[in-house]
Amino acid sequence: MIPQRVRDGDVTTFIYESIATGKYTEVIEFLRPKSQTHFNSQAVQSVLGWCYVAQQDYVNAADCYERLTSIQPDNNSYWQHYAQCLSKAGFPSEALKIVNFVAARSDPETIAILKASIRFQEQEPRECKAILEKCSQKNPTVLRNLGCAHFQAKEYPEAAARFSQALAITGFQPSLTYALAVTHFEMRDFRQTAKLLNDIISKALSADPGLAPPFQTATETTRTFKNTPALQDSCLIEAYNLKAAMEFQTMNYEAARAVIGNIPPRHEEEIDMITLHNKAILDAENNPDEGIEILTHIVSQPAYPKETLANLVIMYFREELFDVAADFMAENIELCFTQLPEDIYNLFEAVIIEQTAPEEAYVRFESLIIRYQEQLKKFGNQEKANRRDGSTDKLKLAEAEYDQVLERLLPAVMSQAMMYWERKNYLQVEKQLKRMHEYLSDQQLWRTNMGHALFMLENYVEASKFYETVVRTQTTDLLKLSPVLLANLCVSYVMTSRNDEAEAVLRRVEEAEERQSRTLEPVGVAPAKDSNSSHLCLINLVIGTLYCSKGNFQFGLSRILRSFEPSVAQKLDKTTWLYAKRMLLGLIYKLNHHEVTLSATNLTECIDFLEQCEEAGRTIPLRVQIQGGRGGVTSSFVGAEARLLKKLFLKYAK
Repeated sequence: MIPQRVRDGDVTTFIYESIATGKYTEVIEFLRPKSQTHFNSQAVQSVLGWCYVAQQDYVNAADCYERLTSIQPDNNSYWQHYAQCLSKAGFPSEALKIVNFVAARSDPETIAILKASIRFQEQEPRECKAILEKCSQKNPTVLRNLGCAHFQAKEYPEAAARFSQALAITGFQPSLTYALAVTHFEMRDFRQTAKLLNDIISKALSADPGLAPPFQTATETTRTFKNTPALQDSCLIEAYNLKAAMEFQTMNYEAARAVIGNIPPRHEEEIDMITLHNKAILDAENNPDEGIEILTHIVSQPAYPKETLANLVIMYFREELFDVAADFMAENIELCFTQLPEDIYNLFEAVIIEQTAPEEAYVRFESLIIRYQEQLKKFGNQEKANRRDGSTDKLKLAEAEYDQVLERLLPAVMSQAMMYWERKNYLQVEKQLKRMHEYLSDQQLWRTNMGHALFMLENYVEASKFYETVVRTQTTDLLKLSPVLLANLCVSYVMTSRNDEAEAVLRRVEEAEERQSRTLEPVGVAPAKDSNSSHLCLINLVIGTLYCSKGNFQFGLSRILRSFEPSVAQKLDKTTWLYAKRMLLGLIYKLNHHEVTLSATNLTECIDFLEQCEEAGRTIPLRVQIQGGRGGVTSSFVGAEARLLKKLFLKYAK
């Protein structure tokens, strides 16, 4: 709360104590009225300007420093701060005029650094570097800014070298160490990135052990923290977020969630946009509607992480909200065009166009694939040349660029193949994937989808070979793999009379789920819903569905219903429901056409099961729906579908 009144003798104490604890808003609210009545007060304007800068409100900060230049026109520091704020507020030409105005009476290197900063804000790294390279290369500020210019130009080895030189002069500095960590992250040098981030984290926690988890107090309440200057200067939150991003890049999603969980809890209004973005992305699988809502909120803010826009559109696609994605991109066409790389923009457009003009979408996907293949050949040749020359940094950069192109090729290829998959043309899916063997054969997603295509073609021997290559990557924890992959592998084994191998996979999954349950739950405490994996349940669902499809409904149905033991409430989610619903709908169809009969006991079992699904599925969303042009986010629920299916079975029970 902002104090209603501060005694005259306590004003200075209140202001500096508030600044020390990061309560910049309280200081601004207290001083803003005084700035109108004490228009020429140097103290009021300078403190206000400093607080505005701390909150990155450069427009209001520029107003304060403009006033200070009128109060003390000979104070070069005020003119320089005024120029910096103008530049960061998006007025580079006005900032440059101010710099030129005070250049004659200021330190030449300070002026050069200011001019370089303005060029940096204008996204002109070449001009920025040209200015800084004429300055002293022993000045850590010059070296740091040069590193930023190289980074902006995507010259990561050169950026890393400059940041390292600056650190050699200054010693450990959290922000400079973090800049170096980000650079190694972009070079895909995750070992060095982790080393630097762990250094930042360990030093921050040593300085303030209270920032370390766990955050639960003895009374089970959660401690919260303010964004104090000390916390901001430590770069602890930035380090945790980058570490989570690194785990996410390597598909170690549970580790990424654990890292985000280590971030000191803050009140909602104090959580930074990057943390909010990363948490939404990690939680999107379980809460897609909430993820969309959070990302929509983030992109409505004046400043937000550059990845947010693309991730929001991807979430729309994943939830099959193609019309919403199309409307969003149309309403924000300039924003999308400027913030999304051209090929990503084109990929998104192709996905949207596919809904109404599949032939044109196919051509667009093909154009992207050809472009990526050309880029891969180019970077592959660079890798070979750098390996021959022994240039380690350039080799790492070429490898990172190659990997980035692969990351973009993969969705283009899969989107094109999906067009055939949706038309059940699995032979063409196989052909589309096979032609990318040269580039994607070591990608887990490619191997998985090759297995799926062959599985649908009932080529179980070859399908199992592709699935096995994926399973071999996980020698310790099968739960990190897709349950559908494991289920299809087991079915492939069964269909090729390799039942023992199928049973072996089932045992490994069961053991992994038991280990996970023991790890997550204290002794004597009932297991929480999220602590039990649905892998074994899904595998049994797929096997049960197979028997049903072969006409053995008695055995298939019993296997499906048993797969939800010991509790439907623990095993039910939108994926397990999808498989159970599919089988039950097939059964209803067969009953309606008198192709199968069920005993009264079996019908009762189905009705009892659906009643449990109705109760447990009341809050389990199936798909996201946007109301009123993204005015709100709603979901349909498993419970509602279970209730409708139960009514159908009750008709037959009568």
